[in-house]
Amino acid sequence: MTIIQRENHELFDFYYGDYEGIISNYLKPLHSWWLIKLILEKCYKLNNTAFLYKTLLYLDSYFLLPKNCNNNVFDTYVCYNITCEYYHNNKYFRPLFIQLMNNLIENKNENLIQLLKNNNSNINFYLNKELILPFL
Repeated sequence: MTIIQRENHELFDFYYGDYEGIISNYLKPLHSWWLIKLILEKCYKLNNTAFLYKTLLYLDSYFLLPKNCNNNVFDTYVCYNITCEYYHNNKYFRPLFIQLMNNLIENKNENLIQLLKNNNSNINFYLNKELILPFL
């Protein structure tokens, strides 16, 4: 598999995980969270926002479940979405991301509210920021 990947890198996505998650993570993330978080951070540090955004879209289905919104990968997911959607979604938050934020604000998720407060200056750049419920 390594030889095939090296010769045909365009056929592979690397956000699925390592050997533990290469199959089980295909549709949605289940394993290798340490690696997924590492990939997010590495893309951000290298300013590879296109691949970072693609990875964030892949994580959407997992974080739509409220029980999955209280870990350090969720914090990273929110902060990087706030950064990437501006550049890769024409200065608009995606409706799915707004829905997720609003659901958690309604449920008084203190972790999310604090993340939004910390990123309020970035949120203000979005053209549809008024669709997010008040959190201040």
